[in-house]
Amino acid sequence: MKSANLLALSMLILLAINGCSTQDYYTQVVTPCNYLQAPGTYTSKLTAAGAPAAQIRPDCKTALEKILPFDSSWVTAPDGAKDKVTEAFQAILAYSLALPPQDMILNVAPYSIPLWHLTLFQSEETPQKSIFNHIVNLVQTITYSAVVGANFTAQYTPKVDLGGLLTISSLFASQDGEYTGSFVRAATIIHEARHGDGYFHSQCPPDVANGIFECDPELAGPYGIEVTYYQMLLQANGNKTAIAPSPLSDIDIGQIGTNMCANLQQMIQLEPEDLATLVTTSGCQGQSAAWFIKQENLQR
Repeated sequence: MKSANLLALSMLILLAINGCSTQDYYTQVVTPCNYLQAPGTYTSKLTAAGAPAAQIRPDCKTALEKILPFDSSWVTAPDGAKDKVTEAFQAILAYSLALPPQDMILNVAPYSIPLWHLTLFQSEETPQKSIFNHIVNLVQTITYSAVVGANFTAQYTPKVDLGGLLTISSLFASQDGEYTGSFVRAATIIHEARHGDGYFHSQCPPDVANGIFECDPELAGPYGIEVTYYQMLLQANGNKTAIAPSPLSDIDIGQIGTNMCANLQQMIQLEPEDLATLVTTSGCQGQSAAWFIKQENLQR
């Protein structure tokens, strides 16, 4: 009976997802955009002049700009800022994704990835196609915000008609200071699109973010889908052999793990006991890449 109920719920979620995703944008851009840079090449930051140096091929850039709904505000953005957005969408469709054994997170807490996430990432032939099409169908307009002192990197605002408004701030290109991996910005886009599914933040505890409405009660929300994305990224790309080199450097793995743990420790209030214990006792937010490689049993 339990399995039947889960199957029925999964089908309802799939119908909801497919009800939003009506166009196959992925197929229109995958040929020029399905490539990866060498490991560790996405570690540049904003130059002194404020112009981010994106690494996106011209044919991919042209293809993505045909389907991504950028508005006229981008003429005011710094040179290359829009390229950082197209680069993030390129990372979403190009990096392979795979669910971990028993849907574990950080190699603990079996079956902790939420059903909505599982259904979403398996709604089409590949996880990359599934999440890419879902996001592009949700976003009606991508606008630029040059607000001085902005405290957000990106923000999704639902609109009364189909689709929503994705606002990209001037902080998006270098949102984490010295490290600006394209998959970090990809995770931000995925986070914001989760709001388009009708999932919004709740109030944080007083000791987190000053108690503002920026946290999630459990893993199903925007911060949780970032964790799921990062976990799938590690599962598909974390191993490295002489025959099959990894598209992730050790620096990349350390950043992915740190971001996962930051979300789990600070922004998500209720987690499976095994996962919460690991995050608390290991101090994984401050751990090195070597710790995450060992914890995930990655072959490097």
